[in-house]
This record gives sequence, C-alpha cells and structure tokens, in this order.
Amino acid sequence: MSASCSALADLDRTNWAFCPSTPPAIVFTVLFALTTFAHLSQAIFYKKAYCWVIVGSALIQTVNYIAPLFTNAFVYMVMGRMIWNYIPSAKLYRITAWRFSAFFVIFDVIALIIQVAGASSSAGNRRPNQQVINAIHIYMGGVGFQLFFILLFLVFAMKFHQTIRQQVQQGVKGASSALPLLYAIYVVLALITD
Repeated sequence: MSASCSALADLDRTNWAFCPSTPPAIVFTVLFALTTFAHLSQAIFYKKAYCWVIVGSALIQTVNYIAPLFTNAFVYMVMGRMIWNYIPSAKLYRITAWRFSAFFVIFDVIALIIQVAGASSSAGNRRPNQQVINAIHIYMGGVGFQLFFILLFLVFAMKFHQTIRQQVQQGVKGASSALPLLYAIYVVLALITD
C-alpha cells in the first residue's frame, strides 16, 4: 500500500490499513471547527452553562478524534431539560428530569472508563496477541455498554415523544416546539451510533 499512497504519515509505522485522503480531511476538519465555533458562540450568547459540555466535546473532536461520548452526555442533558420544561410533572417513567440526566451521564462516564481501560491495555507494539484480544473485548464491552444505554435512552425519548404528541393533540400551548429538538436528538444519536 505504501507505494500507491501519498499520505503524509509514515505508512510503514502506522497501525491503520487505509490510505487517508488529505484534502477531504482538511475540509471536514475546517467544517467541524466552524460548527465548534458556532456552539461556542451560542453558549456565550445565550449564557447556558450546560452548553459547555457540547463545546468541550466539539473542541476535543476537532483537535484529536475522540469518540463522541461527551456529545452523548450533552444529548442526555438536553433531554433532561426538555423533560423539565415540557412535562408538567417533570418526570418520565417516575424518574425526575434531574435524575434522568444524572443517571445517563454517569452511565456514559462508566462506558468511557471501560473503553479507555480496554484501549490503553492494548496500546504498544510488543503486547502478546491474547492480551490485545482481551483488551479489544474490554473495549467492545464498553461500546456495548454505551449502546445499551443509548437504546434505553431511546425508550425514554419515545415516551417523551408520545407525551408531547398527546399534548399537541390536546392543544397545549408551546408543546409542538419540543418536536424539532427531539428530532435533532434522534439524528444526533443515529449519527453517533452509525
């Protein structure tokens, strides 16, 4: 592959079996940086402290690709805010909005710790094959843990969606304004899990 690849990296020392295309990588890095700047501007303009989670996530992903765990955390926090603002009891399946956000963010951090533990134990070129395989299994367990809680989150999101649709049918003022943000959450989760 090194004979036909014009990548900037030393392909004899890389662990990846593909040839990156530099121009699209630059274009998408710039686009991602622009959206990061947009999030930063909105966080400052609207003075919303919880938005710093998405700003931090975007900065980390712009500077050095890292799995979007913090983006998941932001989605969970936004859903907690939506439960607080759109459901009169501020509860979904008897879980308060504050606890909803806290639980899912904690689950997300646990998934991150498991993934980092697996990835770090496989790092290095001189690891025995069985140790690398075990480390990959740990990492994938963390990914599975994260995906399980994303699916559980979707159960809550669908219940929230059903509740909002009922409010819209009953003519509750402002209820329909939750739907565009809910659809955005669905899209973000689809892109994260893709």
